[in-house]
This record gives sequence, C-alpha cells and structure tokens, in this order.
Amino acid sequence: MGYTRQYLAEIVGANGRVTVIDNSENQIKAAKMRCSEHLKNRIDWVIANIYELEKLNKTFDMVYCRFVLHHIHKPRLALTQISAKLDQPN
Repeated sequence: MGYTRQYLAEIVGANGRVTVIDNSENQIKAAKMRCSEHLKNRIDWVIANIYELEKLNKTFDMVYCRFVLHHIHKPRLALTQISAKLDQPN
C-alpha cells in the first residue's frame, strides 16, 4: 500500500531521500498515486528485481524490506545483495 514509504519520507526530512523499489510497475504507479504531494520530491521510484540491486548506482544508510523474502526463491542471495548496498561505517 505504500504507507511505510510515506513514513520513511517524513523521517528523512526535506534533505533526505527514500528509494522505493518494486518489480511491479503497477505497484509503483499505485504507490505514487497514494503518495502525499509534499513527500513526492523525497522519493525515488525504481522498478527492479530484488536480484538486480547491483545495477543501482547508489548505496543506502538503511534498507527496509517487508513481506518480500518469503515470496522469492533465493532469499540468501537477496540478503547478500541488500547487504552489499548498505553504506559501511568508517
């Protein structure tokens, strides 16, 4: 439904960014339609497969993944790719 991405967009504030990733273009469209106007400029919308995260040219401070792992065939691979996209502390 996209409620979590709105909550995260509120938390990061005006200078933060939230990247929403889904493999369904229809889910992305629906989430955009439900998004509050004042939060849309804080969100990047990406249509991608969870196994294609290495193609994203960015890293993240945090990854929130919910209701995903039990739907995929290789959850360990997905977690490895997610972990590789996290910023590492110095």
